[in-house]
Amino acid sequence: PGPFVDFTTNHALVRKSFSGIVGLGHRPETRFNVGVYEAFAISNHSDALVEQKALERACGGLRPSSIEFQTCQIELHAQAAAIVTEIRYRVRNSVDAIESILQALSEVEGTKSLVWITEGLIIEGAGGELAALERLSAAARTTVNIIMIDQIMLGEISERVQSPTLKQDRDLEIRGLEMMAALTRGALYRVSTNPDAAFRRMEEELSGYYLLAVEADPADRNGQRHPIKVSVRRRGVTLRARREFHVATEAAAARETTDARLARTLRSPFAATELPLRLATYAYQDPDSPKVRVLVATEIEQATHASSDVVLGYVLTDRDGKVAMSGTQRATLEPVEGPQGPLLEHASTFSIEPGTYTLKVAAIDGEGKRGSVEHPLQAWQMQGVPFAIGDLMLADSPPAAGLSIRPPVEARMSAGRLAAYLEMYASQPDFFSSVEVRIEVAASETGPALASGLAEPAVMKDPKSRVVLASMPLGALPPGRYVARAIVTRGSDKLGQLYRPFHVTPASAAARVAPAGNAAAAAGTTVAGGAPSLIRSMLPPTASFERNDLLKSDVVGFFMDVLDKGRPALKATTALVRSGKMEGTGLQALESGDQLAATFLRCLELYSKGDLNQAATQFAAALRVSPDFAPASFYLGACYAAAGRDQEAATAWRRALLGSDKASVEYAALADALMRLGDPQQAIAPLVEAVAKWPDDDQVRRRLAFAYAVVPQHTDALATIEPYLVKHPTDHEALLIAAHAIYASTVLGQPILGQGKDSERMTQIARAYAAAKGPHAALIGTWAEYVKSKVQSAK
Repeated sequence: PGPFVDFTTNHALVRKSFSGIVGLGHRPETRFNVGVYEAFAISNHSDALVEQKALERACGGLRPSSIEFQTCQIELHAQAAAIVTEIRYRVRNSVDAIESILQALSEVEGTKSLVWITEGLIIEGAGGELAALERLSAAARTTVNIIMIDQIMLGEISERVQSPTLKQDRDLEIRGLEMMAALTRGALYRVSTNPDAAFRRMEEELSGYYLLAVEADPADRNGQRHPIKVSVRRRGVTLRARREFHVATEAAAARETTDARLARTLRSPFAATELPLRLATYAYQDPDSPKVRVLVATEIEQATHASSDVVLGYVLTDRDGKVAMSGTQRATLEPVEGPQGPLLEHASTFSIEPGTYTLKVAAIDGEGKRGSVEHPLQAWQMQGVPFAIGDLMLADSPPAAGLSIRPPVEARMSAGRLAAYLEMYASQPDFFSSVEVRIEVAASETGPALASGLAEPAVMKDPKSRVVLASMPLGALPPGRYVARAIVTRGSDKLGQLYRPFHVTPASAAARVAPAGNAAAAAGTTVAGGAPSLIRSMLPPTASFERNDLLKSDVVGFFMDVLDKGRPALKATTALVRSGKMEGTGLQALESGDQLAATFLRCLELYSKGDLNQAATQFAAALRVSPDFAPASFYLGACYAAAGRDQEAATAWRRALLGSDKASVEYAALADALMRLGDPQQAIAPLVEAVAKWPDDDQVRRRLAFAYAVVPQHTDALATIEPYLVKHPTDHEALLIAAHAIYASTVLGQPILGQGKDSERMTQIARAYAAAKGPHAALIGTWAEYVKSKVQSAK
């Protein structure tokens, strides 16, 4: 009898139940002051010496031969017998209660510790009353730890007269508790005032628990009890182990049904771990009732890639420990590939009243392995309130038309994108007129955003509801765990903020940084069509062609130098062109008798005036007169580029580079055209040649590093950009190229400088990038942490 609370983590409920417990440990009330020790000695053992002392105390004023003395003696014997009977009744009740608890605990999976708080247990003799406790505690896999209220003065507080044999009475109480603790592999803790030391000791023993596996011989599987002894060589330790073991017969084990095993697993307060489970829940407003619709996602780790018949059971309990809902489902599940191997995924849905719950899910697979997991569930009120938000759900891609996102336990992003889903509810439809939802990705709930975007709420079937489905790229994130944040605002007011963790897979990150066609080798998977370039999405596009760039004095001067060779009569004319005075220079060249020079200078005049079509026609005419005339090829390419025809421009600029005289501007123009055409690989060769000819030309070197980064060729990109950074340490785009090269090589498992030096240089670059106020400072900081983590994990 007394309050009963099932296994729970609701500590407040347990405290409340404790307040209703009243102890019943006082001595039976009698006419004479007879101690418990005296009662057992007189009634059970006819101890004449003890009886004589009790008679002197109770009947000392009477003559031993008188009738009154004899009556007093008979009454003393009767009272002693009554005390013994009462004590035995109480002991039997206490032992029966412990036995019933142990029998109930035998249905609960796992090892357990039962704590009994008592003032004592009077056991006389060999302790036959406790014989069954050893067997029951072993069957229940339960240790009985006893906290004894060790306060002799309690007797004076609750009783008018102190027992004459108080110390001997206490010895009897302690002896019974010591016997019980020994039989049940427990310990006795004496508490006078503060029980902290006892509970700390129990905590240490529980944390120092070892499970010893012993293979049973076929002869042991007979349902009988067999002796076993456990010892250790280490000195100075206390060893608690069972003295017997019991193995059920195969027939008895086979009689238990799957449903019975599932029910037993759900009743257990401990998690079954033969079958690893993970669980996540999502709460939304039920569209057809005031209840909350809960989606439950379950992951079951699988040893093989074969399908499995799984039985799942769930129990939903409220904050008072009452069962609100339970059920069983059977399904044949096909495995999917998870981060650590194959997984079985299951999703279910139910509707409940708003409230705070605990959801327990258990599963048994086709091989009979069991697993269970508990999960707190908050089903908040969503109907009849001014505004409410459903849970944030994530996936690696938006669902196809007409389909919905499958709820994951923890989303794993393998496609380089994040799809986010949530629902919003309001009491009035016009509430949403100024509501905005921003989706952010960060390394933690409070960390800076590494990626973000606005989502557009869409009207649901109910005009007082909205759904948000957003998609954003994640390719820049290194592999690891992140948090998605959904921030809901209305005007300047923040209505709510939701969080949901997710993982970026190594394969996804590697696919975004591996060279095209090599992602499979780097990430262990096939990436159709090669890997898209991450760095290209982070860098500004190649600048569009500017016609006036090729009219600058240094550019025009180079081509006038080419024209002057072997033409001394033209120097006065080319001097005018160098100074920017091009009008009439073609006619001057013609008067000197140089048809080719006259045509070229006339074309250059037309180009300077923006008459590109006429200029292109005249440049082509000059090339028909002299196909190897490089200046005409170069400016013909310029006419094409100014018209947006980069393919024709690249062809003309390649022809110009066949000339004997070359300038870095020719290589730069060709490379820029190829980059605009989306062909960085073709841009590398001319830029390599240009850097070899003009190693101090920073702009050509910068272009080559960009091309290497976009291809990508990470080692070459870093080697090329580092000399540039010595001269331009605050160029955040160049710093980005260097950071990306080190990060990408780390993702691919191909360190450039060596892992330790890569991490050191990456940290320097991240700091310089942040100081330069680059737009991706938080992200590059994440890259630096990732590179550092790989170095640490390799140690």
